[in-house]
Amino acid sequence: MPQRMHPLVGRRQELAALTRGLDDAVSGRGNLWFVCGEPGIGKSRLLEEMAAAASDRDMHVFWARCWSSSRAPALWPWIQVLRGVLRAEDRELVAEFVGQRGGALQRVLPELAGDGGRAAEPAGEAAAEFELFDAVAGLLTEVGERRPVLVLLEDLHVADLTSARLLEFLAGPIRGARVAVAGMYRNLEAEASDAGPVLLPLAREVRPIHLTRLTRGAVSDFLRHASASPVSAPLLDAVFAATRGNPLFMCEAARVIAEAQSASARGVDVETVAGAVRERVAELNGRPADEQSPKRAATSSDELRLERDGEYWLVARGPVRFRLSDTKGVRLLARLIAEPDREFHALDLAAEGRGLDCGGSTTTGPILDDDARDQYRQRVVSLKAELVEAETWNDPARAERARTELEFVTQQLKGAIGLGGRGRQGTSASERARVSVQRRIRDAIRRIEQQDADLGRQLVRAVRTGTYCSYSP
Repeated sequence: MPQRMHPLVGRRQELAALTRGLDDAVSGRGNLWFVCGEPGIGKSRLLEEMAAAASDRDMHVFWARCWSSSRAPALWPWIQVLRGVLRAEDRELVAEFVGQRGGALQRVLPELAGDGGRAAEPAGEAAAEFELFDAVAGLLTEVGERRPVLVLLEDLHVADLTSARLLEFLAGPIRGARVAVAGMYRNLEAEASDAGPVLLPLAREVRPIHLTRLTRGAVSDFLRHASASPVSAPLLDAVFAATRGNPLFMCEAARVIAEAQSASARGVDVETVAGAVRERVAELNGRPADEQSPKRAATSSDELRLERDGEYWLVARGPVRFRLSDTKGVRLLARLIAEPDREFHALDLAAEGRGLDCGGSTTTGPILDDDARDQYRQRVVSLKAELVEAETWNDPARAERARTELEFVTQQLKGAIGLGGRGRQGTSASERARVSVQRRIRDAIRRIEQQDADLGRQLVRAVRTGTYCSYSP
């Protein structure tokens, strides 16, 4: 388990929910949890606290991390979990279990070959998968009878599909066992991942803990614990503006402040430290430092702004200025643009845009209407052309962006179109919110594109819509 290095702030409710889940598991009411959010938002840090709480309850804690490399074997996170069980448990218990029903485990863990007789190969791939899933569930349940178990899975957004299916299977058997499972993933990456079609519906069933950026008060608490001396209000304002409440960036800010405090006995120069923080954040973001500067954000002629003006919205970028009539879609788009790089759940956006059609009946009509499907198909053609052009000009970064969006758009089309080209119907509240919010935002972008084609194309690239929505200029 990773060592805890920084104070956990602003996550009291989330940690309380997870620890209640641990208490339920100890009492024989196993459960499944998901923690999700943008990179650096503190998902692993929250799981570390959950692991510490589990250790306080004398639970086994088994960590595993998914690996995006094509060299990783199928079921890699579960192989790590099973090896953790082997190291922690009495070998005789494991040997007895394998001898009775663990033939499938021997097929994924060669080190078990000497424990018990080797079971006959099952007839067919589906039978082999079920036998393996049942064996993993059985072993964790049996270990939990002796001592409660917590399984922690990191980076599920890069998990293989079989690992996600095993997690989905486990959700049932552990309900009556002394076993808790918690996994974390990045929202946008999960939507476009191999595991996404299994992982995201499963996460919606258990109401994932979605971590958002920290408030100014939480940033103040963090710096107070992490710094050797008090942080002034101007410095706090500068750090909050540079980090936007992202905990990973805040850790970098704390290091910069600590270095400045140790280097100078006369105190910390706010502008110097703020500049250094912006440079660190820029390195982590992969952007030039001047793009992170609050001064630049406030004065740049290239900054996109949407400002309410009565029944209209003023859209301004550089010399381009025009007005759009007020619609729910423009309001939602303005919400995203106001907080770049922040991820919003579609349900939260739907709640803010009161009156969006995302409730009521059990079906929503087509997941994508005819216009939306046509737009997606046109975008596929455009992205394919962009990918060819990027590869022709040897621009790997641009090619990767085009390839990622192409995979995402293609997946959305596949999910919306059934046999014979008929549109599939949406059902869940989350799906209704996703469809409604996506339609509204895309309509707003289309209206902007009619006024300024270049700005419209920029927004198509920068705005992500789905279960989670964001604007990343």
